[in-house]
Amino acid sequence: MPIRAQSHFNSSFVFAAIAATFVFALGIFGWWAAGKIDDRSIARETRAVRMGLEEWLDRIPVEQDTSAIWTDSVIHLRAGDDDWIAENLGEWVSEYFGHDRVYLIDPDNRALRAVQNGERVNPTAFDRDRMILDPMIVELRQKMAAAAGGNPSNSTDAVSGLGLEDIRAMPDGRASIISIRPIVPSDLSLVQASGEEFLHISIVDLGPDVSGAIGKKFEVADLRFDLQPNADKDRIATPVLDSSGRIVGFFSWLPYEPAYELIVDTSPMMGLCLLVLVLAGGFLIVRLRRTSRRLVETEAEATFFAYHDPLTRLPNRALFEQELARALADGRRRQQTVVLHCIDLDRFKHVNDTLGHPAGDALLIQVGRRLGALVGEHDVLARLGGDEFALIQPQVDAITDALGLAQRMINALEEPFDLNGHEVTISGSVGLMSSHGGDLSAEDLIGRADMALYEAKTGGRNRYMLYGGELGAVVRERLALELHLREALRADQGLKLAYQPIYCSR
Repeated sequence: MPIRAQSHFNSSFVFAAIAATFVFALGIFGWWAAGKIDDRSIARETRAVRMGLEEWLDRIPVEQDTSAIWTDSVIHLRAGDDDWIAENLGEWVSEYFGHDRVYLIDPDNRALRAVQNGERVNPTAFDRDRMILDPMIVELRQKMAAAAGGNPSNSTDAVSGLGLEDIRAMPDGRASIISIRPIVPSDLSLVQASGEEFLHISIVDLGPDVSGAIGKKFEVADLRFDLQPNADKDRIATPVLDSSGRIVGFFSWLPYEPAYELIVDTSPMMGLCLLVLVLAGGFLIVRLRRTSRRLVETEAEATFFAYHDPLTRLPNRALFEQELARALADGRRRQQTVVLHCIDLDRFKHVNDTLGHPAGDALLIQVGRRLGALVGEHDVLARLGGDEFALIQPQVDAITDALGLAQRMINALEEPFDLNGHEVTISGSVGLMSSHGGDLSAEDLIGRADMALYEAKTGGRNRYMLYGGELGAVVRERLALELHLREALRADQGLKLAYQPIYCSR
């Protein structure tokens, strides 16, 4: 063989060897990178499924509290008003929020009312779940009694916000989310002693509705809940644990493996020739990087919805509580005034009842946009649930600035709304409370703003009310009067009845 030919052969061989080595190395790297990207995708889906389940655990108590923290609820439960209970506590909660089972429990831990899928059933239906629910009821009663230990004659303030949530394996073979909340007055004018509280129990089964909602929101394919691990090797599974760490079931789904799908799609082209394979390898790396960026973006979106209301895209209750704590801490450090606005829509339920819940959702979206256009750069507007909004003003120079903003929000809500061709007019009520230099806790600030909101609504609605001054004195006077009356009734003295008879002179 001539030297030039030999040299050309050697060069070709070396080039082929280098190309083959490069392709092999590229293939190994591509397979490794694909595995890493697919692992990240599966890890993201696993986090999304767990995050979705946590959202359900957080959401159900909030939905219950729309009716459970309400003075009217206590009054009508004591009176045994069946129609009102059905429309506001039992059947309505089950139907509107999609709770599979709702139980109302009296102070003696007996089932007062049972609702299944929006329909009232015999209270004996509670016996099916009693084995699981009774210990949880006892545990919550103990927590409530301990919390009210300092004031057993009026437990409202101590037990408001308490509750018990867990995921349990039920006696009928299902796994369910259970939430138990005390039913308490929304203000302190109605006395409820420790141990006299009614309880509201909501149960949501971990079935197609829950798994379908989580899968749709977080884009997890064919998400299912099973009591036992799925035997399909193509599916990924993650266990669901109760509060004690016991496995109650498994979520499984078809994982999104973008890199694997990409390799399968491009493999015919890669087999044509060495050049196409090399080009495909480069193309694969570019696509893998692009897919990786898309996964990061998807994860960022999932994180966003963990702290924002999916309907209005405003901060949700979790982010609101964080921002309020941060604002109070900054106010304490910088000696600034923080003002909290509690905003409630008047006649919102009438819109839902007359035009339907889609119209109500559209109204909430428009309300969020109108209010958002009024707030300042550093203000935080949040939707707490239902038709309740809250606004944090972390840097207020004068209280008149906050009052002016409250009036502008009320004026904005008075303007008509266009809901699918229907012109709807509502109004809003606002309760305000200020904290200077962090002199109040978040709980006290929220509680007093809620009291101011209640006074605004009871005083005629479509107005704002600032807690303090006369309002604070009125609240203290009511509490003092309540204590004196209870003491007089207990001592059976100090009360006199005076009357003036009126006669007709004809």
